[in-house]
Amino acid sequence: YAVQMWLGALHQAGYKFPELKRKFRNVAMMGQFNYADSPTIVDDIVFWTQKQREHFKTVVATGPFTDEHMSAFQERSIEARSNHNLLEQQKSESTHRSGSQIGFFSPLENHMNTLLEFKDSPSIEGVLYAHDDAILNVTELSKGEYPFPSEDIIGSDVSGQLAWRDARSIEDVDFVNRFAYRIFPDGNLEDFKKSATFSNIHELFETTLIKWGHTPENFCGGGQTEMAKDVESSQPYLEEDGSLLFSPFVQADFLYVPTKYADEFAQAAQFHLKHGVFIECAYGTVVDMVRRKTGADVRVTKLCTTFNQELRGTPESVQMCKNSGANEAIIHPFKISKGYDLYGNAMDIAQ
Repeated sequence: YAVQMWLGALHQAGYKFPELKRKFRNVAMMGQFNYADSPTIVDDIVFWTQKQREHFKTVVATGPFTDEHMSAFQERSIEARSNHNLLEQQKSESTHRSGSQIGFFSPLENHMNTLLEFKDSPSIEGVLYAHDDAILNVTELSKGEYPFPSEDIIGSDVSGQLAWRDARSIEDVDFVNRFAYRIFPDGNLEDFKKSATFSNIHELFETTLIKWGHTPENFCGGGQTEMAKDVESSQPYLEEDGSLLFSPFVQADFLYVPTKYADEFAQAAQFHLKHGVFIECAYGTVVDMVRRKTGADVRVTKLCTTFNQELRGTPESVQMCKNSGANEAIIHPFKISKGYDLYGNAMDIAQ
């Protein structure tokens, strides 16, 4: 009966069965869905899951799914995890978290929980996290290897110059100084070069940092300041001068983490979540904290995106990325709401 329900759901969603492919069995694919209010959400998850199953044996969808959604997923043999009740609690308890910021924190939380779920698995060696509108070039991510090369953390970035890298090891200190900074337990800040001191994140932002608008907000620099003041939680991560070094912001739509780093990742993630730090401000520093404590290597793959509003999120943007010849591992964004045929074609084109 379960198989019939699954096949019926796929048929209803318009899924077209592909030729058999070799699936990766040693990593889990986790898809982050920030919202679950679409009337087609069950069909969306069914289609998305089955497209991912063309490449990965273990696929998990995470999002604010209701009990009714979860029952429907179970009937259709879909692995899903819901943070619906937790999000409602967080919205009522925290000034950092509101309905408009529902995807600001849950991806990191879901990634952490999925890593912890699989950390003792005899077969799963890592968890790939991606937003539902991230198109993965699995061939590039895996470097054409089988099984999936699971030892290193894998991030993605447009340029590869800064994001996910150890800021301390980059020679162009003036460049890094526009993105990274230090915060002390008394709430004072220093720029990366330690050439100036500031009394709050707004002063540092106005005088030194690149004008990325999230930085001075409570959910970014404000939360980071509270982290630095949290003497107990910050202790494992302090620099020699007693500060917390905050890495540059990242585009946080994808990250692969080996399960062997699950506990260290969880500790660093919980520290950021405790103080309501937005994922694009948090993920780079979480990875840096894991790297410093474990010696983990981080591989940075190419991200293709565009902020041209006429092109962004269109089939033409996917084709543009593929035609660039830059071997992009991640194409972002392309939403499943464009239609199952177009979404499926985008995934096929990307390989």
